[in-house]
Amino acid sequence: MATSVRDTALWLHNKLGASDDLWAPTSVTSLLTPDTLYNTRQCFLELQVPVKLKLLLALVHLPRRQLQESSASVEHVISQALQDDDAWVRMIADVVRSYPKSGTLNTHLEDSQSVYGDTVENLRGPVSEVDTSSLLPLECKYLNRTALNAMLGQQPPPVKHFALKRKPKSATLRAELLQKSSEAAAQQKKGIPSTPIPGKARTLSVGRRIDTTTPLRGIPKSFTASSHSGFHGSSATGGRSVARLAAMTASRKGERGAKFLEIEEQPLGGQAKRRKRMQEESQEKQKQKEEKEKEEAATATPDYAAGLLAAAATAQKNAVPVTTIEVTAPSYAPSTALRTNTPGTAPATQTSATAASQSQQKKGLSLTREQMLAAQEMFRTSNKVTRPEKALILGFMAGSRENPCPQQGDSVTIKLSEHTESVPKPDGTGEATMVVDTLFEMNYKTGEWKRLKKYRPTV
Repeated sequence: MATSVRDTALWLHNKLGASDDLWAPTSVTSLLTPDTLYNTRQCFLELQVPVKLKLLLALVHLPRRQLQESSASVEHVISQALQDDDAWVRMIADVVRSYPKSGTLNTHLEDSQSVYGDTVENLRGPVSEVDTSSLLPLECKYLNRTALNAMLGQQPPPVKHFALKRKPKSATLRAELLQKSSEAAAQQKKGIPSTPIPGKARTLSVGRRIDTTTPLRGIPKSFTASSHSGFHGSSATGGRSVARLAAMTASRKGERGAKFLEIEEQPLGGQAKRRKRMQEESQEKQKQKEEKEKEEAATATPDYAAGLLAAAATAQKNAVPVTTIEVTAPSYAPSTALRTNTPGTAPATQTSATAASQSQQKKGLSLTREQMLAAQEMFRTSNKVTRPEKALILGFMAGSRENPCPQQGDSVTIKLSEHTESVPKPDGTGEATMVVDTLFEMNYKTGEWKRLKKYRPTV
């Protein structure tokens, strides 16, 4: 127990013994656990004066729940501080004496009234020399100006460090006029036709409301044969002629009276019809252009295969039949059977090539669509082959027999891809991770090509 008390005293000196800061930081309160406060009550008298002052000030920052749990230890520490030899310790203890129970500080000091009075008297001189507005709390700027002046007197106006240059009112009016004129010009460019208002409608008062309950006069009813009793005795041919004549007369006269038209129902003028037709034609042309671009992009030839001609109608006559070879793998990897194809039946892909590779292509070379699709699938899984190498492979498949590296012999090998693979061990104890290299070997003498797999251990 004594060791624990000594450790607590040493810990308090390390945390609160610095003389450069006389205030207790709030971070110390998280370290004042109930056990620490219990040990502090037994070693409080052995602490130095700055440590005692910081410890008493740190009690104010303790959470309410922790303060209630350690209320006995806190009150014991405060009671020891009230009997301390130092006047400052006694005064601070008197200030925080009521805090554990009521949560408020004691402002009625009795025992240390002399120290408190001397301190206040010494502070009045420096404070009176400082501007009172700088000592006001930050919340004063949200206070009513009248109430603030009534409590603290007239405050000096704030110092203006700079003045904003505002635009004159004429500039604002000019901007508004320019905006209105631009809007009017835009409406004129759109060419919205305006329906002329009849003369009778122009004479109506704006404030007069239109009565929609009474029927409109002067609107003719639909023509019926019963309304013309004089034609009942006519023949069928004469009746049809009279009906046709009456319909033409009614269509010429048109509807009488007022008619409310929606904006969409307004008749279009000649210029508006022509503009609408031109807009529809431009949209149709744009749509056809986009479809044509999509078709060209779908059937475009890759740049690294630009030197090849279109697919030939007939296959090559001297096609070497497809064969299968066995590639010897390491002792810990299974053997892999790969396919050997001829240039006429080998797959090719649609990829892009450089200008150097295009210069190497020979005229008259061609690939079929099946070869292009198959080569596309092969190159899709390749992660090591470059564009010039792709162009070289496509040229070889198309029938080119010009060896770019004669110093290496008749066979040229190109690395297609590299990946890791789990291979079972020969003793059957598990699997080993190997690096698999996929190679493309071309024999310029025989015209055959092979895809090989080589296994090597990971580094």
